[in-house]
Amino acid sequence: MEQDASRDREEALKGDDDTVAKKYEDLTPERLLQLTKTPLYRATRARAAREILRAYRTIATWQSVLSDLAATDHGAWALNTVLKQLKKRYSATSMMELTVCGAVAPYNNLLGGKLVCLMMASPRVVNDYTERYGGMVSVIASQMAGRPISKEPHLAFLGTTSLYTDHSSQYNRVRLPAGTVAGQRGAIDYRQIGRTEGFGSPNLSVETEQGLAEIAETTSGFRNVNFVFGEGQSPKLRLLREGFAGLGLNQTNLLQHGSPRIIYGVRLVSNLTRVLLGVDEQPDYAIDPTSANAERERLYAFPCGT
Repeated sequence: MEQDASRDREEALKGDDDTVAKKYEDLTPERLLQLTKTPLYRATRARAAREILRAYRTIATWQSVLSDLAATDHGAWALNTVLKQLKKRYSATSMMELTVCGAVAPYNNLLGGKLVCLMMASPRVVNDYTERYGGMVSVIASQMAGRPISKEPHLAFLGTTSLYTDHSSQYNRVRLPAGTVAGQRGAIDYRQIGRTEGFGSPNLSVETEQGLAEIAETTSGFRNVNFVFGEGQSPKLRLLREGFAGLGLNQTNLLQHGSPRIIYGVRLVSNLTRVLLGVDEQPDYAIDPTSANAERERLYAFPCGT
């Protein structure tokens, strides 16, 4: 079924059917049912079912402890598959990435950037996040199911990366000790949790990227990456990889720019892991989101970077 649907999608992309790569804004129940029957989502559902069933058989037939299963290649794959499904269900509405965070002149010289970082962990942002995404229809989940699906948002974690490779004056020592704000039950800080692998395309010009996209389309005979929901993660990188592959070049070497970034994480709740895995339905916030007034009284006046 998965292979048949993939072939149907390839034939549709080679033809004149522009609905295969079209982005839809009006996700009515009728439209969702229509999208569910497209080759892309038929192949995606078949692949998801295959992976889930394989993971289920692996875990269900294991006779020892899970730690021993995780030590095997097939066991690690099965557990990662389970975690991926939990991530889709719960983590997707509990995490937010800070892509641009800083202060413009003259506030940058007054540690304005650190203040912005601190304010992103405030109850106001949590409330705005809930108001913005509450009741919103999940695009991919709804198109997979063929009916409107909404996920309750609980902002529990912030993530971001540094501008430079070795250090970050922006996120370094940004911390709000417990008890600083009324109702605050725990400390909030930006913690270094790792580094990126340094993959991307900052070394490629716009013209080069456009050329690689044309090469990828010419090589395969159709445009495989169309930047529509459901095709997969990192569409730009996948498109560039296809272009390099069409030239017979090593994709990994050309896309690894050698400038990894520091990854920072901010825990807004004390039960973060349980929330992200769906064990706890309600997050235990370090700062009660109902105390939004307290942030104006204490958070703005708190000395950043202490």
